[in-house]
Amino acid sequence: VPGEPFGDRARSLQLAEDLALSASSPELAVVSIRAAWVWGPGDTSRLPQLCQEALDGGIKLVGNGKTYLSTTYIDHLVEAVVAALDAADAPGRAYHVIDPVFQHARDFFFALSEALDLPRPRMWICGWSKNSLRWNSGSDMAFLTINGFSSIPVTSV
Repeated sequence: VPGEPFGDRARSLQLAEDLALSASSPELAVVSIRAAWVWGPGDTSRLPQLCQEALDGGIKLVGNGKTYLSTTYIDHLVEAVVAALDAADAPGRAYHVIDPVFQHARDFFFALSEALDLPRPRMWICGWSKNSLRWNSGSDMAFLTINGFSSIPVTSV
């Protein structure tokens, strides 16, 4: 039994899915496909950013990179959508779609970097000390810079 959604985004996604699935009928078949991080040829969202990060010194892995990563290769997502279209019992249901291999982030990003002939990922450990934190005030947001890496919006001013 799934737990309660964590955070506003997850709650709004759950509410939208519940509303859509409740509208499923013989006249309008509704299926929810919950894909993990979708990747593959034609990716214009994350893959270009990862390639640039790799060219800038290697994809940064937090800690030792042993965080588990759920992915969905685009062909697997297409197969799942086609299967849902063909399944008589699919309407009104939600399906999780992930790759058959559950792996550590470092294994995925090392293989991806190698396949694309990019520099290897690098381990990145965020040190938390008084000297590594710096506050920056913008006009409507406050940002926290950690060890000189990208500023993270943390609160509205």
